[in-house]
Order: sequence, then structure tokens, then C-alpha cells
Amino acid sequence: MAVPEQPKSSSLQKTVSSRLGSHKTVISHQLLDIYQLSVIRYQLSDLGFQSKILSGKFGAFLSLITVY
Repeated sequence: MAVPEQPKSSSLQKTVSSRLGSHKTVISHQLLDIYQLSVIRYQLSDLGFQSKILSGKFGAFLSLITVY
């Protein structure tokens, strides 16, 4: 009785590892995007804080000018 020949799994393994590699690449790009967005959010909140400080200083400067 002849044993049926098994299909070669090397091409299947290459396909699976290729797809997993591309999924890992997509996930790493998404994580990088999330990190960049969090950095931008931090920078924007820092700019908001700095603008509050500057507006306070500008208000104090205007009050000094109007007094004299």
C-alpha cells in the first residue's frame, strides 16, 4: 500500500512567516504613530501652558503702561 505524498510545508511556512512579518510591521508602525501623537499632544499642552504664562505677563505689562 502506497503512502500518499505529504505536501511540502516549506512554502506554507514561508507564507505564514511572511504574513506574520507584515503584521508585525503594521503593528510597529501603528505603535510609532501612537507615540508620535502622544508627543504632539504633550507639546500642544506645553504650548497652551506657555501661552497662559505669556498672556499673564502681557496683562501685567499693559497694566504697568496704563498706570504711567
